[in-house]
Amino acid sequence: MAGGNAQNEQKLLDADSFRTLKHFAFGQAAMPGDTAVLATRGNQLYLLQDDAHDKLLNFHGGGLRLNAQFLSDDVFATYENDRTFVGVDLDGTIRYRISILPQWSGTDIVPAASGSRFCIHQQAYKVRGSKLSVGDYPKTTSHVDIYRIFDTHSGNELFHFEWDPRPYISTLVAPAISPNGHRLAVIRRGYLEIFELR
Repeated sequence: MAGGNAQNEQKLLDADSFRTLKHFAFGQAAMPGDTAVLATRGNQLYLLQDDAHDKLLNFHGGGLRLNAQFLSDDVFATYENDRTFVGVDLDGTIRYRISILPQWSGTDIVPAASGSRFCIHQQAYKVRGSKLSVGDYPKTTSHVDIYRIFDTHSGNELFHFEWDPRPYISTLVAPAISPNGHRLAVIRRGYLEIFELR
């Protein structure tokens, strides 16, 4: 994708030839995958594929900012509601649901390049000394940074790590996951740490 800044259109380009394949007017948001494109029209989400009619999906598109992204060639991610993350097949069928903290609390979705796994990274507050319950959001003074790794096709949680990032709250960055999904890189207490994931 190119463009979209300064209220101009976005263009979908072929990665090899840089030929323009499709135009998206200002007010639309789009994300390409290898076999399809997710795009908004108003607040509605569409799936665009070659040689097929544009498919209206039963999910909120997000308007100017796309509320969905590809996890693999055949699964994309979006939000069923503010506290439920869903993995969806290209025909619009929900594969799985994952309870999350409210999306607006700070959510990064980081897929592995292979499409095998993805990370949900969220920031929230929790009751001092208690275990945070995903799907709950107690308003207290203790901060928590949460990293969860999932299998893309089953939605099974494979790894869960959380910590109190203070005093680095203002410098939190999204994690990185290796192409095969077996390593997770995070910045913790000012240091780069890499976790081996089985």
